[in-house]
Amino acid sequence: MHKAFLDEVLREVRQHQEAERVKPMITLSRSYGCSATLLAERLAEALNVRERLRGKRVHWQWISKDLFSQLSEVQEEPRKRGSQWSAELMTTLAVREAPPDPETMEAVRNLVETAAETGYCIVVGLAAESILAERPNTLALRLDGGLDWRARQLYEKGHTRSLKAARQLAETRDVQRDAFRRVFQPRDPGVLWHARFDRARVPTGILIDTILGLGEGLGIR
Repeated sequence: MHKAFLDEVLREVRQHQEAERVKPMITLSRSYGCSATLLAERLAEALNVRERLRGKRVHWQWISKDLFSQLSEVQEEPRKRGSQWSAELMTTLAVREAPPDPETMEAVRNLVETAAETGYCIVVGLAAESILAERPNTLALRLDGGLDWRARQLYEKGHTRSLKAARQLAETRDVQRDAFRRVFQPRDPGVLWHARFDRARVPTGILIDTILGLGEGLGIR
């Protein structure tokens, strides 16, 4: 009887600790043309399979400035918060062609920090590794690829009509993204990343397995 009581107390303590634990996050910084949104989608699917196998009732989502994934029903106030996020996300689209203004910066920060409150989210871009630099249980990753490789990807996907234009597009977007990131974090963002990956050399499947293993090894789960 005494042992059963202790076991019940320990179980309740573990449940409380789990509830208080900062929920995991992943940030994906990337060079333009690295197909980070595709990777985020595949990675979220792999994480959800893993969570189901472990019997955990959580659901990973991913967000970027191009796509808002509404929070699942297991999260708090998903519909209300999703609507708010969608409005803020549309504001960030202006970042592509214009210097970031205070209003846009605030919308981006709010978006990323709201995602962090809920956890179980992969944030593509949005300077998330800088905004969440001090947040525990957050895996910060960087995706790179040679300029020629990225230009080829952009050209083949129909983003431009020539390889030369694709190369110029990638160079321009890289400069814009670096400037955008520096607004939130003036120091070298390289110190914030746990790992960098070359998308031209590492197949998506292997990359996903590597990220899952890295997160486990660092205790981010």
